[in-house]
Amino acid sequence: MSLLVSIHDVAPGTLSAVQRLRDMIGRQGVARATLLAVPHYHHEIRLDASVETARWLRECAEAGDEICLHGHVHQARHRPHGLDRLRAAAATAGEGECLQLEAAELDEMLVDGRKIVEDIIGKPVCGFVAPAWLEPPGFSQTLSARGFAWHESALWIERLTRGREQKYRFPVLGFATRTTARRIASLAYSGGLGILADMSPSAVVPRVRLALHPSDLGSPSVLGMVADLLHGLSAKHRGETYVHALGIE
Repeated sequence: MSLLVSIHDVAPGTLSAVQRLRDMIGRQGVARATLLAVPHYHHEIRLDASVETARWLRECAEAGDEICLHGHVHQARHRPHGLDRLRAAAATAGEGECLQLEAAELDEMLVDGRKIVEDIIGKPVCGFVAPAWLEPPGFSQTLSARGFAWHESALWIERLTRGREQKYRFPVLGFATRTTARRIASLAYSGGLGILADMSPSAVVPRVRLALHPSDLGSPSVLGMVADLLHGLSAKHRGETYVHALGIE
């Protein structure tokens, strides 16, 4: 079984927290992780304008981590409506960037944003993860047409390589720390999923996903559960990047 650990929201303003998370999972035996880079997080310092952030991402990529694209600004650009409004309200506080993008904004994210990350790491960017895992209908075709090889939601991973498209269903283990109620619910949910994943044969659950965010560092209860999950899962399952686990590289 593959253990896919991802660290979200990699940007200059979150670098210190992201580095702490990367060090923490490394101490728990996760040799390879997937880092979700945001080129212009919240319209603050651009990724390629921070020498320290760019250097660290290159070092991680050279050491075997995968760097993928995680939106462009990680903020909603338009007020969602209809079903998208309900989905966004349930999942995030104004960060559903991929919902209801205009064509020029989509190109800025998928073309310009991807180039920023690729120029930094000197390697192709194969994966895309939408902020808050919120994608519009048909987004897999959009990503595939632009050469992305995989993407994911909170419930599945999908390989997009032509002729080998496949969707693997298993919810992500992750945490919501915005409110006490959300934190308690996410701890119970991820704790239960972690037990299920650890007990299931690899043929049933071939890939386990654990998603971490910089804000997780502010919750001792979340950090304790992360340590417990990694202690149990990494002892049995190899930490891999998405491209490796999906057979893309």
